[in-house]
Amino acid sequence: MTREAALAAARQHFDSGAFVHDLARRVAIRTESQNPASAPELRRYLADEITPSLAALGFRSSLHDNPVQPFGPLLIADRFEADGLPTVLMYGHGDALIATDGPRLSRERATVFLGSRGVANFELTLHLRDGSHHSGNWGGLLRNSGTVLANAIPPTAKATMHMRFVVGTPVDALQQALQSHLAAHGFGDIQVSAPEVMNATRLDPDNAWVRFALASIERSTGRPPVLLPNLGGSLPNDVFADILGLPTVWVPHSYAACQQHAPDEHLLAPVARQALQIMAGLFWDLGEQAGALPRISH
Repeated sequence: MTREAALAAARQHFDSGAFVHDLARRVAIRTESQNPASAPELRRYLADEITPSLAALGFRSSLHDNPVQPFGPLLIADRFEADGLPTVLMYGHGDALIATDGPRLSRERATVFLGSRGVANFELTLHLRDGSHHSGNWGGLLRNSGTVLANAIPPTAKATMHMRFVVGTPVDALQQALQSHLAAHGFGDIQVSAPEVMNATRLDPDNAWVRFALASIERSTGRPPVLLPNLGGSLPNDVFADILGLPTVWVPHSYAACQQHAPDEHLLAPVARQALQIMAGLFWDLGEQAGALPRISH
């Protein structure tokens, strides 16, 4: 087996219809994680679909109940080849397929992201009094919390907010900064909740693993990929980058008009075909070159 043979096998997997066949079978499983009634389907997806696919690649798999209820089960799989070889850590959602992960900067050109934007979720709450009052009797006399925040019914109004941010944003100071800003503009009685934060990440573009990924993708496609600092959305990449201290490189496989998260979410055939080759090349090059790249030890 050679690198070109591996890429040819990836192309054949798409051209033969096998990729679409596998994708259609997996999409048909109703893995709707936000619907409690779908819990059996979430487990079936991992047990009956993903586990056999991993076993065919030499992985040992085990299913575990999620310690955070009522969320779906976790699948942990490992494949051990030999001591001294680098470890590749992979992560995927148990309720979604990677088919339209992305997007690329443009559909014609592969893209590499160095991380993801962070997100802070918080609430603005205005509580003026206990109990509601009849608007006919009290309209114009009592302050209406809904006219301060949004069209809401007194005595309390609440707005659910989120803010995207990049590496370097002082997100730890967000709550106090917003509270001070509101107070300075006459809205000191609006309370800002402590934000729930998913941190932003961004790998150094000069990192050896970035150069490795760029070179591998160019070798597979014949064209240098686009390199961007971070994708627009937010992902739990901080778990890997900050907690585990791992270099992370994101290679999306879709395009801007894919309707991601919408009813007409779709994937372009040329992008999917090229993506299979890109990933085959990346894994081939990991096997051949990773030993010469920086190792992360804990």
